[in-house]
Amino acid sequence: MIRVVRQRLRLEQPGARDAGVSLAELLVAMMVFAVLLSLTGGFMISAYRANQTNNSVDRTTRTASTALLQMTRMIRAASDFKTTGGVSSSAFVTMGSSDVTLVSYVNLADALEKPVKVQYVVEGTKLVERRWAGQQSVNDATLYTFPTLTSTVTLAEPVLAPAAGGPALFSYLQADRSTLAADVTAIGAVRVQLQIGTTSRGSDSTLLVNTVGINNGSSQGTP
Repeated sequence: MIRVVRQRLRLEQPGARDAGVSLAELLVAMMVFAVLLSLTGGFMISAYRANQTNNSVDRTTRTASTALLQMTRMIRAASDFKTTGGVSSSAFVTMGSSDVTLVSYVNLADALEKPVKVQYVVEGTKLVERRWAGQQSVNDATLYTFPTLTSTVTLAEPVLAPAAGGPALFSYLQADRSTLAADVTAIGAVRVQLQIGTTSRGSDSTLLVNTVGINNGSSQGTP
C-alpha cells in the first residue's frame, strides 16, 4: 500500500515523467571517465614495466654473481704444476680478453688434492666452462697430464662480449694489481669483468667486476 502511494506521489510531481540525464551531462561524464581510465591505464603500464625491469636486473645480477663466484674460486687456486717428464708448467695455458685456460688445485670430486685444467670462454652470448681432470703419472704421483675433457657447462648468458661492446672479460695484472702483465711469468692477479645483458646500457645489463689475486704464482710453460 505504501509502495503504491509513493509511486503515485512521484508521478504527480512536475516533470517526474521527463526526469533523466541530458546529452551534455552524458558527454561530460564520458569525458571524465575517459580521463580517469587513461590515467589509471598509464599508471598500470608504468608499474608493469618497472616490475619487468626489476625482475630482469635481479635475474641478471644473480646469474652474474654465480658465474663470477665460480671463476673466482678457480682463478684464485691457479697453480704451477709438473707434467710428465718433470717439466714445470705455468698455471695459465692460454690468456685472452674473452677466454682463459688455467690449471687449478680445486678438487670438488674427492678428498685428494688433484689439479684440474679449466677453460672459460665466451662462445656467442654464452660463458662456457670446460674441465679436464688431471691424470697422475704411473711412476710419479706429482706429475699430471689432462688428456680427457670431463665436463662442459654454460655458466651464464647472455654475456656481452668485447666484440659486442662489452668490457674485456679477463685482464692480466702484475702483483700490484694495476700494471698489465707482459706474460704468464708476471701474472699476479686477474681482473674479471662480467657483463650480463643484451646491451651495455645499465637498464639492460648487470656488470660485476672482481680482481682475483693468484695465490701460487706462475712460471712459463704449456701442458
